[in-house]
Amino acid sequence: MSAEFEWSDLKSFLAVARTGGLSAAAAESGASPATLGRRMTALESALGQRLFLRGARGYALTDEGATLLKQAEAVERAATAIEDGAGEAPAPRVRITAGFWTARYLAAKMQDIWSVDAPWQPDLRVSSALLNLGRREVDIGIRNRRPTERWLAGRRVGHVDYAVYASSDTSSLPWIDLGAAGVTTPTARWVAVQPGAERLVTNDPAIALVWLAEGIGRAVLPIFAGDTVPGVARQSEAIDALRSEQWLISHHDHRHHPPVRAEIEALAPALQDKEPT
Repeated sequence: MSAEFEWSDLKSFLAVARTGGLSAAAAESGASPATLGRRMTALESALGQRLFLRGARGYALTDEGATLLKQAEAVERAATAIEDGAGEAPAPRVRITAGFWTARYLAAKMQDIWSVDAPWQPDLRVSSALLNLGRREVDIGIRNRRPTERWLAGRRVGHVDYAVYASSDTSSLPWIDLGAAGVTTPTARWVAVQPGAERLVTNDPAIALVWLAEGIGRAVLPIFAGDTVPGVARQSEAIDALRSEQWLISHHDHRHHPPVRAEIEALAPALQDKEPT
């Protein structure tokens, strides 16, 4: 094995490993996809290890690649500390993805979850899609069910209940339907079969909040979110058919990384507080 590689090679490796592909890494690093591809091949040759499984969906890390990722991140922190002239490297960003309502809830509670001296920096991404934890698109995901992928670890932190919300107690208001653009969430399916032909349709929960505040529609919201919307009140009991679990999901190999573990431990009690009252 030859160990003739430079710090720039590790920087390129970090970009590819974190984004899961050459195009995304190119946008982050400034190097072309072709250049990054050559550098990754050269790095594998220098180390005598296969670092990536290359496929149509991108670059997935092998076990050796995951080990190098941890080592390269340690080198990155040390190099950053030297470049900044500081005694300590900045805490790494930990990427978490959640749907709109959960992300909004966590943003409001961030002061309780995170502090400037925490060993991680929050990177909260709003997405209803299940971003790929296996390819390290994110570090932690919040899902409504146990993961079935063998490479993912899950921690159930509670349940989420839903109810009908509106600014006034009336059944004459049209439903606010968040099922636009082909979204087929359990909530959207439940609303779709309710009596009444009138619908206000959108694919953006922020717009639904405006309509609720204006008193022109009613919507089904998670109770932990609906109870915090100004001028809006619960108009039903919790809907049994919509009750779901809440899971914190991370990659098996990555969940023991200290910043990721610290964020999981900070998030878990905050999400447990979401039980209905």
